[in-house]
Amino acid sequence: MISKALPEARFVHVIRVGRDVALSRAKRATEPATPERAAATWTKRIGKAREAAERLDHYLEVRYEDLVTNTEATLRRVCELIELPFDEAMLRYHERASERLEEISRDLPARGEKAARAGAERASAHALAKQPPDAGRIAAWRRQMPDADRAAYEAVAGDLLAELGYEVGSRDGQAEHPARP
Repeated sequence: MISKALPEARFVHVIRVGRDVALSRAKRATEPATPERAAATWTKRIGKAREAAERLDHYLEVRYEDLVTNTEATLRRVCELIELPFDEAMLRYHERASERLEEISRDLPARGEKAARAGAERASAHALAKQPPDAGRIAAWRRQMPDADRAAYEAVAGDLLAELGYEVGSRDGQAEHPARP
């Protein structure tokens, strides 16, 4: 719909390894999701985005991990897509994040099936934007996800994880499909 209304629109799809997404969402969830459900949701959302991308003229997939560890090169790819010059200030986004986050600090009323959300809650969800990228947040699943949950997650999403270049492990923790560079 956006592309039809704005043919000049550009779409950047940031993909994060699903196991880290599951851990991050679990911290904010009102009810716990099983690893299988989290994997199915992640797989479905990426699949829908990729399906929509087939109908777009200007689409780019970017790995979250690349954005954090190879920030400038990844931002240069994004700039190329959106036809804007790269600016060093992009690397210092966190220095002005507080003032930008004020824009979303208002309360949102309930709409349809969506519950009302307090502005403070919304701002809190984006609090990490006030800090520079933290490579320590990458592969948190290795430290925090129990082996049984990892195996259950990978049983559902392993093929897509591997297709995207993410490591998929075996029961003994050795990589069956190491991540692509």
